[in-house]
Amino acid sequence: MLQDPAKVAFITQTTLSVDDTRAVIEALRRRFPAIVGPDVKDICYATQNRQEAVKLLCGRVDVLLVVGARNSSIRTGCARSAPSSRCRLPDRRRGRDRPGVFAGAATVGLTAGASAPEELVRE
Repeated sequence: MLQDPAKVAFITQTTLSVDDTRAVIEALRRRFPAIVGPDVKDICYATQNRQEAVKLLCGRVDVLLVVGARNSSIRTGCARSAPSSRCRLPDRRRGRDRPGVFAGAATVGLTAGASAPEELVRE
């Protein structure tokens, strides 16, 4: 139990978007009205912009590949922004040419997490 609920603060991971953090921050503010946190300007807008672009891109493609490390929060956030029926998260360890990934796809989109190595994106 907190000794002084008026002395509570929070920070967020910089690779989480405004959308990713909104519900958690709102819950914290309800529980701790005096909570202190970073200004919205401090949230990573590169992540937010990527996720917004993914939402737009999904309306134009049949399949969207989201490239990046398996544990990348940016990759995961982009994938959550896309309809699951269209989104694919390629995994080097499983092989790139899984049967059916592109079945029926006339248009394929590609995006990557900000920290995805250029080599991985080119591949």
